[in-house]
Amino acid sequence: MLILFPSISVMNNILLVAMLPLVQGSYVTEFKEGSAAAVDFYREWHALISKAFGGAKESDLVLAYSIVAPEVSQYDAFKDFLEIGIMKKRYVADGSCDYSIGYFQMKPSFVESLENEVFKSASLKKKYGKMLAYSRGKSKRTVRKERLDRLSETEWQIRYLAIYVDVAKQRTAKWGLKSSEEKLRYWASMYNAGFYLSKARVKQRQTVRQFPRSTTKYNYSAVAVELYRRLLKRK
Repeated sequence: MLILFPSISVMNNILLVAMLPLVQGSYVTEFKEGSAAAVDFYREWHALISKAFGGAKESDLVLAYSIVAPEVSQYDAFKDFLEIGIMKKRYVADGSCDYSIGYFQMKPSFVESLENEVFKSASLKKKYGKMLAYSRGKSKRTVRKERLDRLSETEWQIRYLAIYVDVAKQRTAKWGLKSSEEKLRYWASMYNAGFYLSKARVKQRQTVRQFPRSTTKYNYSAVAVELYRRLLKRK
C-alpha cells in the first residue's frame, strides 16, 4: 500500500492555520481613534479610578483599567443612549432585558453576580457591603431601577470594576498567575466571557477572536494587553 505524506509546504500551511487564533495584527493601529479615546478616558477619570481602588499604585491602576479599555475604545454614545432607554422600561419592569451599557459595557446580570460574590465572602462584604446594599423593604422592581441608575453612571462603573478585580483575584488566587500581563489576559478574558469559567476555559478564550463584534478580528484579552502596553508608555 502506498502511503502519501503531506509535503513540507502543505504541513506549513496546516501549522499556519492552527496558529491563526493566536496571531492578530495591531488593534491600536487599526483603531487609532478608539484606542486614543481609551487612553484619554484613563487620564480624565484617573482621580476617581484611584479613589475606587483605594489609592493603589499606578501600575495596578493601569492593569485594572486595561481590563475594560477595549470596551472604552469601542464606545458608541448613541447606541448606549438607545439601549439604556429600552432597559429603563423592560429591565426595570421585569428584568427581561440585559444589555451591556456604559463605557465599560456592563450588564445588570454582571452586577448581580458581583453582588452575590460580595455577600458570600466575609472579606468582600466587609469592604463593599454598605456600598452595594439597597434600602430594606424595596421591591425587586425598585432594586432593578436603582441598579440600572447606578450602571448608567461612569463613577459607578468604575466602582464595579474595582469590585470585579477583587473578585477575580479571589477566583484566580490558586491559578499560579505570575506576571501582570498574564493576570490581565485571564482577568480580561473572564470579564469578557464570564468570571465563573474554569482556568482551562478561560485560557481557551484567549485564542478566540470575537472583538469587536463588527469585525471579529481580535481576541479581547490580547487587545487589553496591547492597550495596557500603550497606557504604560503614555506621557
